[in-house]
Amino acid sequence: MHSPVLTWVAIRLILVLVMVYQWNTLIVNFVLAYPQAPIEGNLYMKLPQGVTLGKGISRSTHALHLSKNIYGLKQVGQVWN
Repeated sequence: MHSPVLTWVAIRLILVLVMVYQWNTLIVNFVLAYPQAPIEGNLYMKLPQGVTLGKGISRSTHALHLSKNIYGLKQVGQVWN
């Protein structure tokens, strides 16, 4: 797999074409794109330090089941793409 990125040559070419043909440009930003990607399989995470959920729940006996991706996972960039 690969990430959909442009080379500097391609970016410069597009900007030159924009100037020559007087095209309008638009900037798009995907806010929180990675957490919106679906999860592949079951992902679990240890309880963060300082989190207390009630009596009998401890970091050594319980874990969190993730329903969305989080930043830092190896596959999140490929899954989002």
